Amino acid sequence: MKRLRKLLLLNVIGIVLIIYNTIPDYRTNRNTFPHLQSTTPFRDSTDKGGFPDVIVIGVEGCGNTVMMNFLNATGYFQVPNRTTYSSDFFTGNWERGEEWYRSLFTQENGQRITIENSPHYFYAYPPTIPQKMLTLNPNMKVILQLCDPIQRAFSCYVHNHKHYTPNIAGAFAEYARVHLLQLQGELNTKIDFHHQERHVLSKWNSRNRCIQAGLYVYHLERWQKSFNHSRMLILDGDDMIREPWTSYAKIQDFLEMPKLIHKEDWVLNNKTGQYCLKPSSRIPKPPLCVQPKSTDIQQPKEEIISAFTTFYKPYNEELFKILGYRYPWQ
Repeated sequence: MKRLRKLLLLNVIGIVLIIYNTIPDYRTNRNTFPHLQSTTPFRDSTDKGGFPDVIVIGVEGCGNTVMMNFLNATGYFQVPNRTTYSSDFFTGNWERGEEWYRSLFTQENGQRITIENSPHYFYAYPPTIPQKMLTLNPNMKVILQLCDPIQRAFSCYVHNHKHYTPNIAGAFAEYARVHLLQLQGELNTKIDFHHQERHVLSKWNSRNRCIQAGLYVYHLERWQKSFNHSRMLILDGDDMIREPWTSYAKIQDFLEMPKLIHKEDWVLNNKTGQYCLKPSSRIPKPPLCVQPKSTDIQQPKEEIISAFTTFYKPYNEELFKILGYRYPWQ
């Protein structure tokens, strides 16, 4: 009787394995995604994992998770976490070691681009994050998405406080009144750009994080020293909303990958005013849409916007000089 039960159990396990292996895996199945037949420029087909090929380094609050949702829909990318796409290895998980980090990107066919989205890396401590990345993978690329620092600061504050702050606009006004003056005073005491940069970095996770993360100029030069223009793509987060096809064309060119997302793949949702990525033969996924921002949240008053404009203006001007072009920010 025991032997019979054992045989029955083995038969059940065998049937389950057969069924499992016949179910299409839309993440790795080559028949579902014909473009996985060819290797990417980053690795050969025998590679079973490794450090990421590309990291989205920032900036937090500029639509990076939405961008990752669309890229992940192509089936061409391997990500460390299906929810956040992040590992926080260089800030919070460094002590876990390189093998732990490598294990997050193990894949069956070795042909997908491995990508991580940790948008606080751009302004986070320590300042050696870019060098650490290149030590692990000398061919690594990074994507940086910038957006209006004023709207980004408010979005950051709402994200952190909306669940327990009834008057979010009023609370943000008080937050701005205290921390704008405090941060400006601290920066004014530093003798030069280098000392200001180090001060901003050392306070990256402080209470004024929502404000100082928008001081892009203090971080960009540090990253450009390690990643030249061929290995750093800078995008306009607002373009991702207005004309997403232009940004995704740049990403696909930058990563030297097949053109899987085309202009005709986008359709405007008339109810929300946001674009959706519709299914196609290249992207056999359900429609993906940009989630509209809540209209129930009261926006900051004009005098608060004006205070932020005055605060950010000199830093934005220095940023535009480095970039060689301007953004239409306030």
